[in-house]
Amino acid sequence: MPAPLTVKGRGRGKGKKTSLTPEEPGAVWNGPEVPDTAQQLPHFCPKRAPGVQGFVGVEYTPAQIFRHFFNNQAVNIICKNTNKNAEKEQAKGKKFVWEELKPVKFLMYVGLMMFMALLKLPKVRDYWRKGSHLSVLFPASVMTRDRFMAISRAVHLSDPDHDLANDRKKDTPEYDPLHRLKPLQATIKEACKAMWQPRKEISIDERMVATKAKIGLRQYMKAKPTKWGVKLFVLADSSNGYTIDFSIYTGKSRFISGQGLSYDVVSGLMDNSYLGRGYHLFVDNFYTSPKLFTDLFARGFVACGTFRDNRKNVPKSKLNALTSKSPRGSIRWLREKELLFVKWMDTREVSVCSTIHQAFNGDTVTRNVYAKETGKWQKENIMAPRCVVEYNKYMGGVDLSDQLIAAALLWKPTAVPAHTTTSTEDTVGEFKWAQSPSTSTAAVGECETTRSAVGTSDSDVIQETASDNA
Repeated sequence: MPAPLTVKGRGRGKGKKTSLTPEEPGAVWNGPEVPDTAQQLPHFCPKRAPGVQGFVGVEYTPAQIFRHFFNNQAVNIICKNTNKNAEKEQAKGKKFVWEELKPVKFLMYVGLMMFMALLKLPKVRDYWRKGSHLSVLFPASVMTRDRFMAISRAVHLSDPDHDLANDRKKDTPEYDPLHRLKPLQATIKEACKAMWQPRKEISIDERMVATKAKIGLRQYMKAKPTKWGVKLFVLADSSNGYTIDFSIYTGKSRFISGQGLSYDVVSGLMDNSYLGRGYHLFVDNFYTSPKLFTDLFARGFVACGTFRDNRKNVPKSKLNALTSKSPRGSIRWLREKELLFVKWMDTREVSVCSTIHQAFNGDTVTRNVYAKETGKWQKENIMAPRCVVEYNKYMGGVDLSDQLIAAALLWKPTAVPAHTTTSTEDTVGEFKWAQSPSTSTAAVGECETTRSAVGTSDSDVIQETASDNA
């Protein structure tokens, strides 16, 4: 490791030498020719062997995997609260036919929504349309359209009585904006962690769940394909996009550590109790800060991410720094213990902070470069820091997960008050049926769209269907 840089002190005397830290303006950026020695990395010691958990060495169906995310306890709670909500709606004078929702029927309802994710039709009623050569036979064999719409109208995750108690706490610290999601959210989060132990490289990024609902959780993100929706902070396995854990953004006031939203998000998702130690985390410049990376290193995690020049405690020095005229492939770096700060010139300047890498290991990347001599574009190998190479390789875990989800979006028929939507879909009573993108089974694995895909046997379905005249 190079000796600390020194500068003469100001004022009277002979000029006492003082060590400079990278964030001080007098620190001098090193070039790639200066050797760098990284700190010893924590040994990779996951809590479990990386990979699938629970199904190793045994045959399983997609339905069995799905039921780990929608287990019996969660389904029973949803059915209980949905029945209670339907009774309350009828007591308010809402006119619709309701029959007690049982777990088997609810799973059939979920199976129909998966079917609709794979076979998309313009309107909900088109799935039950008869007398046409384009008629679909499967939905009507599972349940009637009126029954399906009644369930969609009444489905409720939380206890309606508890909802009222929580609503009365609005604008107070005791109010929980996620109360209505908690029963299913907790089950899915635990299943995500239980079913898969991630490999060494993981990443954290935002995900937008599209919604047109007028709720306080709705956010706008210009850079995302889904501009409006509920924002999730997702921890994903970089090798396959599997969602390991997630948290839902409820407002900055909910993060009270004093270190900022990004610090609290990462600290909450990086949990030693189920991850273990030695994981390599990759994040973008929203999360990267010297304080976060130093604290993660102390907990046995190392990290790499792009950083913003206006972040607290990042290098501010301009001595030997890159300029707009620096040639492509130019590298500058500074180190403070485990923290490495790297600047690299590509088509623009790239700033990376890492507790994983050395400044330069001799890596190169291929770029198309315009040759003035020939007037043509040609491929050229230029120097690149390994932290940049691996950041580009491993940062896309959440984006990969989003791509898998987009392959089979679940367009869920959602009952919303007529005055809160501009949809022109089917109208039932006071409600319009708007198709809105929801979560998908694609991120978990392919799921059958037959009755068995939701864990019910043919005999159960036939028996339940026969007794369901709604």
